[in-house]
Amino acid sequence: MTPTLLVSTRPSGTSVTTVYTVAASKAVKLSTFSLCNSTASASAVDIHVVPSGGSATTSNLVVYSYNLLAYDTLSLTDVFDGLMLGEGDFVAVKTTVANSVVFTATGVVIA
Repeated sequence: MTPTLLVSTRPSGTSVTTVYTVAASKAVKLSTFSLCNSTASASAVDIHVVPSGGSATTSNLVVYSYNLLAYDTLSLTDVFDGLMLGEGDFVAVKTTVANSVVFTATGVVIA
């Protein structure tokens, strides 16, 4: 199956924000995940992969306080390719600079 765009979003705040949740009766096999800082300021980035019913905590951090430089892009495909998410699992992110980082993910949704 061909991966499709799951999310492409730029969180407007600096608190933990859910950017993708697996729909009911579905699973997702992630393919790519990237970050793009389109501002003149560096931003520290956290990424959580959270099981259904859980919350974003240090126990489910995948990326912690990564300093994404101004106008920089980072591919995390090595980390996320093939990662399986089940119904209700979600990806949450946090940045230290509001409106700075675009998070983009592709994957295959499985019925």
